[in-house]
Amino acid sequence: MSKIKCLCAYITAAVMVAGIIFSGSAAPGESSTSLGISGEITKSEISSNRSAQPEPSAVSVRGFGTDGYEKKLENGRLEVWFDSKNDTIRIKDKSNGYVWGALAGKTGNGLNKSWSNFANSICSVSYYNPNNQEARISMADINVRAAYDWGSDFVNCSFNASKLGISFSFTMRLKEDSISFEMEKDSLSETGKAKLKSIYFIPFFGSAYQNEIDGYVLLPDGCGALMRFSKSSTYLNGFDERIYGNDAGIDSIVETSSLNANRINEYLVPANTVTVPVFGVAHGVNQNAYLAVIEDGEEYASVMASPAGLTTDYNWACARFDYRQIYNQSSSVEAAGIPTVQKDANKVTPKISYYFLSGDKANYSGMANLYREFLTENKVLKAQEAGGDIPMRVEVAGSTLKKGFIFNSLKILTTTREAENILSTLHDDGVSNIKSVYRSWQKASADGIKYGKIKVSRRLGGISGLRALKKSADSCGGRLYLYLDPVYANEKQVYKSSDVAINISDSFISKDSMNKDQLFPTKYFAKVSRYKKYFNAYSSKMKNFDFAVGNIGSILYSDYSNEASFSRTEAKNQITDILKKSDSAALYNPNSYCWKYAEEYFDMPMANSQYLFETDTVPFLQIVLKGSINYYSQFLNQGYCSHNTILKMIEYGMYPSYIVMAADNYALSKTAMTDYFSLNFDDWRSDMAKTYAYVNKALSSVEGSTIVSHSVLRQGVVRVKYSNNTVIYINYNAEDITADGVTVPAGNYIVAAA
Repeated sequence: MSKIKCLCAYITAAVMVAGIIFSGSAAPGESSTSLGISGEITKSEISSNRSAQPEPSAVSVRGFGTDGYEKKLENGRLEVWFDSKNDTIRIKDKSNGYVWGALAGKTGNGLNKSWSNFANSICSVSYYNPNNQEARISMADINVRAAYDWGSDFVNCSFNASKLGISFSFTMRLKEDSISFEMEKDSLSETGKAKLKSIYFIPFFGSAYQNEIDGYVLLPDGCGALMRFSKSSTYLNGFDERIYGNDAGIDSIVETSSLNANRINEYLVPANTVTVPVFGVAHGVNQNAYLAVIEDGEEYASVMASPAGLTTDYNWACARFDYRQIYNQSSSVEAAGIPTVQKDANKVTPKISYYFLSGDKANYSGMANLYREFLTENKVLKAQEAGGDIPMRVEVAGSTLKKGFIFNSLKILTTTREAENILSTLHDDGVSNIKSVYRSWQKASADGIKYGKIKVSRRLGGISGLRALKKSADSCGGRLYLYLDPVYANEKQVYKSSDVAINISDSFISKDSMNKDQLFPTKYFAKVSRYKKYFNAYSSKMKNFDFAVGNIGSILYSDYSNEASFSRTEAKNQITDILKKSDSAALYNPNSYCWKYAEEYFDMPMANSQYLFETDTVPFLQIVLKGSINYYSQFLNQGYCSHNTILKMIEYGMYPSYIVMAADNYALSKTAMTDYFSLNFDDWRSDMAKTYAYVNKALSSVEGSTIVSHSVLRQGVVRVKYSNNTVIYINYNAEDITADGVTVPAGNYIVAAA
């Protein structure tokens, strides 16, 4: 089943296409009611799962006991207790005495023996039997021979399901404030007809029976989502998302669509890609929590979360490491292909660590701060310089292809000289820090030039025009990036045999749009081996220019091309090797392995995927990255942008983004950019200047600082504390609200000292 959400953009799009400009944002400083948006609609937004919700009244949460368990490991912060009869553990946090575990007893409420074994066991596996049917077995099962060799701060564990012919070893290790599980490299043995599918470590750890306790699961969905513990209800599915998104080399890649949609699918968007290998669980309000970090094998891992009522009456979450999956093998008999199990296991060595938090750090803010510290220690993130005005992203469309009766033609949208004028005009309007991206600057446009070829369009201004534009961007206090996309290409740009990646079924990897009226409805995925040649060519020919690189940081796939195959892990390494050699690159919604090399983070999500079981959207990503990487919203002039959106940018510490052109909007008709509704700069100039001034007034006071905490004081009133002792209060309500002794105007914000 496709996981989709609808954008409320159709009406706005129709108005824009008709040539009427409707920005959808209030003048800075005005409340949302000035837009004709009623307070009731605003309340609907802030009470939905697109916003963070207030915490319930604090009630002390009681953990498990340790009766029947033996203490095996201990350090200054944690104790590990073990029940050899049920192959299960409990962890005591000595900072507050809280004991974590899975089930309260040998069996859970309403769980059969198989589910109870799965829930309690330190390790479980799923496998394919000879009939390609999936089954599951756990360490507590009588058919598994489990062995434990305890050391001073670790235990070596062996899992042996002899009847299946599946065995392996792993280590559980106690660290200062965490416990980790790591597969022993090359220990997997498969000697029978069963084939290992997946491995799980402590899958029900921190689970909660219905809503017996207050708490939630933190999910890496969008910028961050909470699944609060709740009573059992009816759900069609839980959260089961592959880290770094689907693998186009083996997964079916289709455009998002809906059988219930009356329109073509460009107004539907897919669920967010998981860009960060973490999840978390909190018990009680600011009492107990852990953050699970997948430290190895994340390319083949998924984060799972199940709300009470889906399969059990428990709320639970875990990581699943996939060694195999079923794919559709191409067949001349079956159009859809024949379901086939992967022959060879993925080369993966799972490692996951659980970091424990207590007190006022035991919440999503504490989890995000912990992860930022983890990334800083591993030299992924570094601190920015403090002070200065915020940046604004301005992308400028240079050219595009226009559909012709026989041949397509080049349509000029913005020359380099016109782009210079746009930047200088904005600078004169008070936008003092512009990060500009010049798109489709190549001869024949970005959609017309052959893959990997480098020719600058003379009609746009040529190489001298690009140099002048770069100089102009620098003089306006900003920076110029040239846009590249080494991942996607259309059929006119590639030689399939040499340029296009191959999937496991020996077919070219492509993605088809249901809208056949698009100029190029099919996108092809480039061979991973072509990335390096592509970048080397551009870096050599376009020296002294920086690049904004589309898709390479957000799409990860295996490539089964005969001459140069790449596993998903090898593809990730290829990408990071390329980015290492780049002086600076702007990336679009990049996966976490690219953050070390990202100068700018474009298109950061501002919401979760709005699954029914998700209760809150929280700024987990923003808390992790604030003060280390500049991050920007999606284009504010595409789709519906309310004053609440601008307030949310301030709440999240995000910078505004626009895409514009010098040409009139009707120039986009019947072109490769027909999906863009309104780009004319003159139409958006006033909005851009006002939005920048409004956001800059708030966020310039915290430039270079990190977010210490994010909390909802009451519905629609948010407090964000920064490391420089600045506090920003945001009020989404239609009336003034007083919080912490500070009166925040309706639909506005206040910057105060802590």
